[in-house]
Amino acid sequence: MVAIREGQERLYNPLPLYHVNAFILSFYCMLLTGGCQVQTDRFAPSRWWQEVCESRATIVHYLGVVVPMLLAQAWSRSCTPSSRSASAFRWSSCGA
Repeated sequence: MVAIREGQERLYNPLPLYHVNAFILSFYCMLLTGGCQVQTDRFAPSRWWQEVCESRATIVHYLGVVVPMLLAQAWSRSCTPSSRSASAFRWSSCGA
């Protein structure tokens, strides 16, 4: 079981707010726990890790279709999953 730390989480969300997962799951979760939702202007696989790193996200919201797109991208030397501390990410959420 995972717990959301009240007032401590930063959730990176690449989905538009009209998407049910972004609005109901992510937004209200952060609103009700005093967290921060980092909302990008639009999903772009080429900017994904850079935006996640710059936002200091502790939670990343993604849909299953995002994973193959990220795996198809060349890794950026300035920001990769390994450039962050292992404890930075706490968990990820996956929607339908």
